[in-house]
Amino acid sequence: MSMPNAGSRGESALAEINVTPLIDVMLVLLVVFMIGLPAATSTLRLDLPQPRPVPEVLAPPPPVVLGIDDLGRLSWDGVVMEFAQVDWQLRQAGRAPQEITLVVEPTSRAPYRELTRVLALARNAGIERIGFRH
Repeated sequence: MSMPNAGSRGESALAEINVTPLIDVMLVLLVVFMIGLPAATSTLRLDLPQPRPVPEVLAPPPPVVLGIDDLGRLSWDGVVMEFAQVDWQLRQAGRAPQEITLVVEPTSRAPYRELTRVLALARNAGIERIGFRH
């Protein structure tokens, strides 16, 4: 004896969704929210520090351009100077309250010796921000 199928008697197959897993998930979510909701709505008193006023930030001074030409001549912001004058300018800049940026701009054929002398002067003057531009 075989079981009659729905197509043999002209009846259509019943297509029902099994809602038992859906109800199980809904009950689990309900329990989770019932347990978690009181913890989420409870308050906690905190004594946080008051914000301090932000100190005024001064704009940095423009960078000083120290040029070295093909013959080893030095220029401070476009003004040609002797080595001793550049040394004095670097020492004054190193003592300034605001830190300056020194931009060394040698030409492509500038003597390497002059470049190293200038870098040593800047280091001895206390200038820490040194950049290069070509």
